[in-house]
Amino acid sequence: MVWEDGYLMALNFRKQQVNVVAKNLKFFFGDLNDDYFLEEALDWSPYPEAVTKYGEPAFDECFGYVPLLGLGGVEKVENLKKVKLREHIYLIAQFMGPLE
Repeated sequence: MVWEDGYLMALNFRKQQVNVVAKNLKFFFGDLNDDYFLEEALDWSPYPEAVTKYGEPAFDECFGYVPLLGLGGVEKVENLKKVKLREHIYLIAQFMGPLE
């Protein structure tokens, strides 16, 4: 998530997308209780199951697909692993290019 030009943007590295998710934080935090918002704006569905299966990632970790989706990985919970956040984003950018 980044704040840019007055909008909250979601950086979806696994799908190489940047999406506007809110004009202000009040609406964003209110929408976090909406299942439709979680799925459509944040692509949320694999993560609750991954947390149940693997536990919560540490502050410097995230769930990452192994192998990367862009390298032929399959988008399923069994392929999610806890990985270091910065290093994972760096690998995605090196293999797939920067987000546009």
